[in-house]
Amino acid sequence: LGSLLSFAVLVHAPSTGAFVSVPVQVKVVSELRTTLSVTVYDEVSVYLNQSGVPGALVTLSNSFLGFRNSTFSDAFGKAYFFDLSPSTYDLMVTAPSHVSFSGPVEVKPSPRGTSFMAFLSAQLVTWTWVVTPVQVTQTYTMT
Repeated sequence: LGSLLSFAVLVHAPSTGAFVSVPVQVKVVSELRTTLSVTVYDEVSVYLNQSGVPGALVTLSNSFLGFRNSTFSDAFGKAYFFDLSPSTYDLMVTAPSHVSFSGPVEVKPSPRGTSFMAFLSAQLVTWTWVVTPVQVTQTYTMT
């Protein structure tokens, strides 16, 4: 599902006896509708057995279907997408102080929908420093 079929059809003109090749492209898209539930986790939520990462920006897109939608994860780290065609989508998840996640997710034609867990690596330590210019006097002795 969610694929493009390309093929050629040979058309015969009986009056001339000639054959003409006509290129054809067909988009195959299911009429079924389903949902996707994305749960966003990080090291802290897994290690401390807490709910997922709240406030993560979750973007789902499929250029073939002309689909792009974004939402934020709730207090439990969950984000939901409704009324989706079964297909493979591109998923991007970002959150402050985390390394982003990006990858494909296959949304299957299921009445219960598809669940996906996205893991973001938390940036628990940050380093900042100030560079202070220092002037050094150099002395040369020539002999």
